[in-house]
Amino acid sequence: AIRDERKRLSAQFKPQYEETYKEPFKRTATLLDLADRPATGAAMRSAWTRIANDPGINMEDMRRVLGPIMGANPENLTDAQLARRLTQAIGSRPTEFRLLDYVKRGLDDVVENNPGLKETRDLRNAWREELKTANPKYASVLADYAREVEPLEELLNSAVGVLAKSKDTALVSQVRGLLSSETKTPAGVV
Repeated sequence: AIRDERKRLSAQFKPQYEETYKEPFKRTATLLDLADRPATGAAMRSAWTRIANDPGINMEDMRRVLGPIMGANPENLTDAQLARRLTQAIGSRPTEFRLLDYVKRGLDDVVENNPGLKETRDLRNAWREELKTANPKYASVLADYAREVEPLEELLNSAVGVLAKSKDTALVSQVRGLLSSETKTPAGVV
């Protein structure tokens, strides 16, 4: 249910994000520095996988934007090589803002799946701040989306979220039963 609500919110905000992609943005030395890190290359790899599996993403856009950087066989490239390709793409030719957002989404995934990676979390936060500076409309949409998704994030980080991620089907079934609206609360239990 939490994932479904996140997908619904993503779909709701998609047109607003699409509008921000049309905005010109400022390339900065900081953005190029952040792009040229192996962790950013790892994020691109994650973005490539995540976006390929996201039904809300237009695959033609993904291939057009990420394809030239990822190449025909991205599995043969190191994270550092992917980061170098990204840095060259951002620095040497007109770049769609969509590419920068895709990398941010990849960083989000890496951080979500590996919460203990402080360096990557710091990189993601710096990348996000740089994108907000580069494109004020993007900053506004990102803030609006964050306000909507914050309660879901809190729920995911709670015990309910931990249980929801469990692979133990019997446990998940028990939790569903406990959380079911049809479950009656025993007398004296609040």
